[in-house]
Amino acid sequence: CALGPRRLCSKLAAMAVAFVDLFGEALRSCEGLVPIGEALAGKPTVGVYFNAPDCPLCRKIAPQLEMLYAEHRKELEIVSVPLGEDIAAGFRRMPWLALTDIHPRVSNSLRRRLGMMSLPCLILLDDAGRVITRDGVLCLRKDPTGAGFPWRPKSISQLLRSVSYSYPRMNYIGMSLDEILRITNASFLGLLFAGPCRDDECEEVMGELMEATDDLKCMGLEVVHIPSYHGPPVHDFSHVHCSPWTTMQCPTSQTGVKLSEMMCLRPGPAFVLLDSSLRILTRDGIASLRADPFGKRLPWYEDAVKDPTVSVVACSGKAMRPMAEKYMERWREGDGAPLEFSFMVARSANDRCRRMRCMAGLPEVPPLPHEHPMEKKQAF
Repeated sequence: CALGPRRLCSKLAAMAVAFVDLFGEALRSCEGLVPIGEALAGKPTVGVYFNAPDCPLCRKIAPQLEMLYAEHRKELEIVSVPLGEDIAAGFRRMPWLALTDIHPRVSNSLRRRLGMMSLPCLILLDDAGRVITRDGVLCLRKDPTGAGFPWRPKSISQLLRSVSYSYPRMNYIGMSLDEILRITNASFLGLLFAGPCRDDECEEVMGELMEATDDLKCMGLEVVHIPSYHGPPVHDFSHVHCSPWTTMQCPTSQTGVKLSEMMCLRPGPAFVLLDSSLRILTRDGIASLRADPFGKRLPWYEDAVKDPTVSVVACSGKAMRPMAEKYMERWREGDGAPLEFSFMVARSANDRCRRMRCMAGLPEVPPLPHEHPMEKKQAF
């Protein structure tokens, strides 16, 4: 074994704690109850399968899931979370494990904790109980042979680095993003999402950016044009020679679309600003460009609070409470003027909380048991 005995024991202990918290101390197999440490030992991937016997889609996906389970039995264990009325009948048809406690309270708790949205749902976890993907059913339909299993989704950084780029200033085609960053010595990347079929809004944004390109370049911002549209693949990149920007050479027309979906962008043109570590600074780069066309106020950090009359104080709840109570007491005794400050204590490490901590220069919060730890260079 590559791991020493002591390290192996600590790894198994961590795995047991994570999965006992999710499933309980034992799981049910066709032969009876199995301790969770024994049931999941040596399995780098655990699939949590939410299903119902009376669900037509569940019955349709079941044969594919059984084939995947048989093919990857050494690296995959599936835990069924049955929903509905005839749970026992559904379990008898399944070759994998299931929860011992099938009370709706237990299954509903798992649904909330793992983010299950619809049936059927296959959520893949690693051996520490962190989510690999919640789209296991969709991945299985696209990849029924499991060639890409366990379907770890690419981060924004990985997706940007997985394609090549053209650099028009030197007539270079087929360059990597790291080569672009090295040549330009850019401190910021501005991702321009725009397709070849340009409407008036797109033409307006591109015209404004064209005028500001040289000034932004002097301020350390390199613009990267990302074709983002639904359509056939594009293999002709001759148009890039007349473009003033670095251009992504998308192997398929869906690469830009996938990036825009990961960044939660609205349809139409968009301009997203990243730092040199490919972390998002703002998704509303068009508004920032119009407010600062020469880039003198770079980086354009995304506003945590849109209302300028509200200030957010970020600190621990224990430190904030006395200050907030003292302020609220003075406000109640005043003349009824609107509040000048809003106090908030974040009780979960969601995306907005992480962005606010990043803007304030605070350390990242540790991940929850079922989440991936955030990578240092991963975009928010």
